Amino acid sequence: MPRCDDDIGGYYKDIMYLLEFPKTASMTRVFTAKDEAAIRALPAWDLSRYHQPRTTTIVAAADLAFDTTAFDTFVNTTLVKRVKTALAPEGPFHAALAHIAFDSVGDAQSFGAAHRPPGTFGTLYVALPRHVRGGEVEFSRGYDHNKWLQPRRADAPQHSYAACYRNSHVTAAAITEGDRVLLVYNLVYTDSSAHTRDYPASIDEAATHLRKLGAKDHGIFEVLQGCPVQQGTSFETLSGLPKDLLTALLRSRVYDVALATLVPDNDASVDKLRSRLLDLGVLANILLQHIELHPATGAPSVLQDALCGVVLPEYTSSISDEFSQELGATHALIFWPKQRRLEVAGLHGTMLCLERALTNDGTTHKELLGYEVPSLVGHASDLMQGMDDDTFHADLYQRLQAIVNPSATAFFNRFAAVLTTLGNIDLILEFVANCLNMDHVSTTLPDVAKWLHGLCATHGWELLFQSLVRLVDRWSQHQATMAPILHFIASLAGVDGATPVCPALHQPFAIELIKGLYRAARLALDPHYHNTRLVVQHEVLGLCLVLDAYVAANGVSSHWLHGRLPPLALAAIDAALDPAKSMALRLLDAAETDGAALLTTAAPALAYSMRHQRRLRVPSLAIAIAAKLHDPSTTVDMLMTDEWSYSDAVVIVQSILTIARSDGTLTPPLLERCRTVFGACTVPAIRAILTQDDVDEATRALLFQSVLRPIPRNDTNDAKHLNDYYRDHPHPSVAPSHDNAREVDAGWRLAVDTLELIAELDASQMLPYVRSWNAQVLSQKPWMYGGFVADCLLRNTFWTDEAWLLVANLCLKNLTPHFAGRRLRDLRKGKAHVDCDCELATQLNTFLASKHALVEVLRAPAPMCTAVQAFVDGPPKTSLELTWHNDDDDDAAEPVTITIERPHDDFSDDEP
Repeated sequence: MPRCDDDIGGYYKDIMYLLEFPKTASMTRVFTAKDEAAIRALPAWDLSRYHQPRTTTIVAAADLAFDTTAFDTFVNTTLVKRVKTALAPEGPFHAALAHIAFDSVGDAQSFGAAHRPPGTFGTLYVALPRHVRGGEVEFSRGYDHNKWLQPRRADAPQHSYAACYRNSHVTAAAITEGDRVLLVYNLVYTDSSAHTRDYPASIDEAATHLRKLGAKDHGIFEVLQGCPVQQGTSFETLSGLPKDLLTALLRSRVYDVALATLVPDNDASVDKLRSRLLDLGVLANILLQHIELHPATGAPSVLQDALCGVVLPEYTSSISDEFSQELGATHALIFWPKQRRLEVAGLHGTMLCLERALTNDGTTHKELLGYEVPSLVGHASDLMQGMDDDTFHADLYQRLQAIVNPSATAFFNRFAAVLTTLGNIDLILEFVANCLNMDHVSTTLPDVAKWLHGLCATHGWELLFQSLVRLVDRWSQHQATMAPILHFIASLAGVDGATPVCPALHQPFAIELIKGLYRAARLALDPHYHNTRLVVQHEVLGLCLVLDAYVAANGVSSHWLHGRLPPLALAAIDAALDPAKSMALRLLDAAETDGAALLTTAAPALAYSMRHQRRLRVPSLAIAIAAKLHDPSTTVDMLMTDEWSYSDAVVIVQSILTIARSDGTLTPPLLERCRTVFGACTVPAIRAILTQDDVDEATRALLFQSVLRPIPRNDTNDAKHLNDYYRDHPHPSVAPSHDNAREVDAGWRLAVDTLELIAELDASQMLPYVRSWNAQVLSQKPWMYGGFVADCLLRNTFWTDEAWLLVANLCLKNLTPHFAGRRLRDLRKGKAHVDCDCELATQLNTFLASKHALVEVLRAPAPMCTAVQAFVDGPPKTSLELTWHNDDDDDAAEPVTITIERPHDDFSDDEP
């Protein structure tokens, strides 16, 4: 099998071909004319006493009423030579008659010998000439098939024979007419101690190639291989291809082998993560669960836990992936080179080895996968290093493994504990500098930050400075860790808001650490932050504004050379080391080429920084943002880059209001300008501001007055912005109206937001508001009375009586003409019922029992009770449609919104 040394997958396919298509596994022949003549010269047998209609009679050789010696001699002198040529057994052998089967039904049991003497490696079958229809026999091994006793033309029947190795699969079709007489011989080695091979020679050939392949370098995704198991739940009960593969692997003596139970394809607990991997073009349907290591390989027991929950990307096969992905497999035979045990153990297995080694429980060198502790530490560090696509896939794999195997988690905390126990500062510095990342399941920023803070507190920040700088440089170049590393720096400085990720660092000249880390962050950030998502940009730039202010406030007086050099020299040193421009200046520069950037980027960033540090002021930026807002050319449309890319107007308005409130510039003209530019987006923005505890009464009254004036929906192009904002901020009584939850009924949600806010602040203003709302909005679009106003009336309790009656009468007045002369139908179909008394089941049953209810929105807890879960997961319900509205793949434990609806025709199409 000539292959390039790096074509490991090709080598495995070649080896699997030897096992999947073993050409010497079986043979079938018919007697030659010379054979038929020789048989006619032998004594005849009286078989009549053994024939029974529609039954199968098996007579052992010792119980036969006639002598078969002459026929046996013919078999051994003539047929055995041909079997030797076809099957190529390991050594000399002979055929020993086991039984004769008289079969008139096509019983496969007639092919199995009841007794096999030592040294038996196969079976020889001789069929006597009989008139028979049906009864076709097939020998199969792997994907190689050999048929025997197939229907023949109307010639005279003749003798035929077939032979196969042990453990070949034999099937027989039913006999529809006539019968079959079959002589079954055991093929037995003459010297059973010297010759033992009871399988095709291709398996030994495969073992030879495996022995060579096991010594070659494997890629990370090539180490673990596997074969589906359709039959057999233990090594002893394996058959077919998995058994032959097991034999080859054991004979190679360089592979570990295990039998794995698979997680079912329909397992709901892992379905979302599997789907995410599939979206990325990665298969994750072969998920290993329980692992049984083969005792003959001597594999360390740690691998049993390490492999639980691991994904096998695909099966090893020489044929197409479609054909090899056999459906319904519940087990898989998995294998890997012994010298690659560390790689197959993965991060969890490596951690297990380290933890065992440090407990001094007598763990052997073999149980440590053959490695010393320093090598294991180095390997774990390498596995925790990442931040590329492969690492992202690995993180999803780790999340899958953690679901199946709850012990395979908390990798950072476990490794930090190992490093702390070892106490080797050089290992710690190397890990921090080059390997520490957050790309692993259960790794949180506070855990990392507090550990790093503890290291600084224990060893002094000076010792860790260079490693921390390299950490900052690495994290600042990737979207996922840009903001986290700035949070860490800000927390060390004590300026990370009300929820820092670690305590502030109080050590001599700690400001020098803060300045050094921030300089490294800015140097790495500046070329990359503008390519991140806007929400990440806002957080990153906001933290930079905070740190800029901190560094500026702690000038030369905190310098470690203070008192030893003139202040002017210290300022010059800092100026040479610091970024050329503060982040505020960079934002102002960006606005010169893209004026909208002041609103889309600078305003949310400045607002973020002010929420972190309420006393923070950046006058130049605030003035430029206000000027852009009042520029006559500024409209909501300028926020849209293209059809699919636009900034969130609600976030921008909220940011402008936050800045103005902090600077004391929140005035009625500014609010009116926001209404003019951003339209209805000001309502959810104002509501978000009013939820904050520190809003004074004067500001509250000013904002409330702005809400009390309805905003006609056709004044601005705000629908996309409202849809996006409300999609990301769901309301328990307002479900998304679009099936894939990409849109919501912005008008309905806006009405609910406004009315709820009025009810919370001053319910007496609700009646005047709904009068204005009707005059300025609803009366201009009568369809809205039925589109969502009626739903607002029926589903919410915030109404005052007077406002509710006013809107209800308006709805009746506008909707009654549409139903004139029509009747409501009873929409109940069947007797659907959820057998439970929990709150969700009660709501479902109330809806199901109603005659005319069309739709209901329910907030389902997580987890739901088993009765409700069985109802929603049950067979298709032709009278109901269930729509799920949360698509959060990261947290399956979050409650979800369910819309339950009865399919119906519009009332205008109902029969009177």
